[in-house]
Amino acid sequence: MENPKIRAVEAFPVEQQGQTLICLRDPSGLAPEPIMLGMGAYFIVTLFDGKMSLKDIQAAFAKRFGEMIPLEKLDELIAALDGAYFLDSPAFHERERRVREEFLAGADRPAALAGLCYEKDPAKLRLELAAYFDPPEGPGRVPAVRKSASLAGLIAPHIDPRPPMPTPTMS
Repeated sequence: MENPKIRAVEAFPVEQQGQTLICLRDPSGLAPEPIMLGMGAYFIVTLFDGKMSLKDIQAAFAKRFGEMIPLEKLDELIAALDGAYFLDSPAFHERERRVREEFLAGADRPAALAGLCYEKDPAKLRLELAAYFDPPEGPGRVPAVRKSASLAGLIAPHIDPRPPMPTPTMS
């Protein structure tokens, strides 16, 4: 890949064993696992704009760090990022197509945040949602509905249906 291009992903610092690393995470989930980069690798990735050649990236690295990075190391970084679907590349576009086809062909839509922001277990989730109707904050329990009744409404939690934690006060 002569002019690598990073996709729009999140990048944030993480402290690990006294070292600052940069975590790349794909909020779309198409790159299923985050990837950790050292500061030198992160500097290189910031140059992956689809316009800079590998030679240009080598020159920028040498100017910044005072040493030449071998093309083999750049190729290794590119291969790792491409294999993890962080680059705008044919491999990523194939994954995107495959995931879209699987999604459209599926009868069910998986709960993307189950277990993170709300209960994953259906029985526990029913209890959690039912508790939102409990007084004093809730309006009270909804009467049981016959199985043959038509749907009157739908609760579709957005990200985290749990109430916010109280803000601590300083005295």
